[in-house]
Amino acid sequence: FSQACSTLHRVQIENAIIAIAGAFEAYMADLIGRCLMIKPELLADSDMPFKVSELVTSEALSSPLMWLSAQYVQRSVRSKSHSELIRRFGSMAKRDVVKSNQADYDSWNRFVMLRNALVHASGLVTTDLATAWNARFPYPRKPIVVEPGDLIAAHKAAYGLANTIDRFAISTIIGKSDAELLAREIFVATGE
Repeated sequence: FSQACSTLHRVQIENAIIAIAGAFEAYMADLIGRCLMIKPELLADSDMPFKVSELVTSEALSSPLMWLSAQYVQRSVRSKSHSELIRRFGSMAKRDVVKSNQADYDSWNRFVMLRNALVHASGLVTTDLATAWNARFPYPRKPIVVEPGDLIAAHKAAYGLANTIDRFAISTIIGKSDAELLAREIFVATGE
């Protein structure tokens, strides 16, 4: 089917790269929100303002940690660049994610630029993309042509970066929280 329609083949690769970028954004938002629920003191130096009307909602009163985490993610995480999210998490975890995995970080940023050009520039090479990834996309305003290897490389970079971030999240913030939650759930479900 792909051989019969090369345009469809290209669009599938483009859509997959866009989906991987979206999944990475969701992963970062979920991870940062989860870390704040586990360790709310990470926000001790935050100057995020709240109105009293926000603080007295049923959601804020019934589950303050969940509400605070969701508010922080909504206000300070959504609509941020992937680089900002990675650095923000690194600041929370007191780890340099970029320095710890420079190769995947650099590769991932190129794929984020590719994703942005596909979505926001009608599939044309942007000046930023041509500058950052000149060997692959040297000519601004030319149509982007993706290859199957691009999809594999995008997945590899995102996966490698996520592994680094997970390792830091577990070692510095999450710790045994997941194991404790699982033990509580097993106890509630089975009494053991």
